[in-house]
Amino acid sequence: MLKGGRKQEIINFYKGSAKKRFSGKKYLKTFDNTKRREERKIMKEKGLIFIISAPSGTGKTTVIKKFLKHHKHDFVLSVSVTTRCPRKNEKNGRDYYFISLKKFKEHIKKRKFLEYAKVLDNYYGTLKETVFKAIKKGLNVIMDIDVQGAAKIKRQIKDSITIFLKPPSLKELKKRLLKRKTESKQEALKRLNLAKKELKEQGKYDYILTNKNINDVVKILDAIYSYEKFKRKYMICPGGKNG
Repeated sequence: MLKGGRKQEIINFYKGSAKKRFSGKKYLKTFDNTKRREERKIMKEKGLIFIISAPSGTGKTTVIKKFLKHHKHDFVLSVSVTTRCPRKNEKNGRDYYFISLKKFKEHIKKRKFLEYAKVLDNYYGTLKETVFKAIKKGLNVIMDIDVQGAAKIKRQIKDSITIFLKPPSLKELKKRLLKRKTESKQEALKRLNLAKKELKEQGKYDYILTNKNINDVVKILDAIYSYEKFKRKYMICPGGKNG
């Protein structure tokens, strides 16, 4: 499910009439004419930021991996830092940077994080360097972040694109959490309770997708990417002239 009128806008884009909501006011209202031109240039040249959040067990990691297979040269994955222990088949530097709580707190003091949050019993954070290096090079960044972190980044980077991935139902989510056996039953139930809270935040996201079928979700992400690129490239300034 896409939030509000987003679904129709994407359809309109493929029909060649995606002009509806691109007045540019969201991004440019605080700038004078010269600054508007400069801002539009920056917005076009820098990379997009995709923030994907989902309750644990929704299939977010699998969706992101499949999406990145389609966009090897378009996107860079922002690898988060965490204090939790690696799960089976997780690799340091690929899935997460696994560090001690002491090291994590040192990173906080040195202001190395774009955002960080405590989720259940562990800390998670996004390194500033990883994100800003990529977007300055014009690369797109995809971020796997919880709802707390997503809200913090959205406040700092207004034009980041937020996507909430939800399970078909809580019953299905419980089934997935217990089936994967990556934690104890007690831990899985903790994550289920957290999921109920996270689902209440979905309305704050730009897009809401239900993961009934992974391949379908990846196709929708492809469409969102095309749509957001189009918005960035053909951003229309107040008065109806292209930037």
